[in-house]
Amino acid sequence: MVAEKPAQEAVPLKEFSNSIGMTMVPIKAGEFTMGNNDWHNNKPHPVRITKPFYMQAMLVTQTQYTKVMGKNPSSSKEGDPDVLPVDSISWATA
Repeated sequence: MVAEKPAQEAVPLKEFSNSIGMTMVPIKAGEFTMGNNDWHNNKPHPVRITKPFYMQAMLVTQTQYTKVMGKNPSSSKEGDPDVLPVDSISWATA
């Protein structure tokens, strides 16, 4: 006889802000279709998120990036760094 796993209580995920002002929003587990047959040949395909996670609600600002990485590699620095998104970084660096 196999023992049944106890039911896990669902913990509601809530939006929060971290110590450097990033607003994190919950992404629930579930399924959706991603892609749109655009010029990148990004064909629609199913995606399954198996565990919930948090993602920042907005782009990472130059100020936030500097607080974490210690430098601002952005080429566009005219304006408020608290609002401007960080640029000039690769996906791997991000």
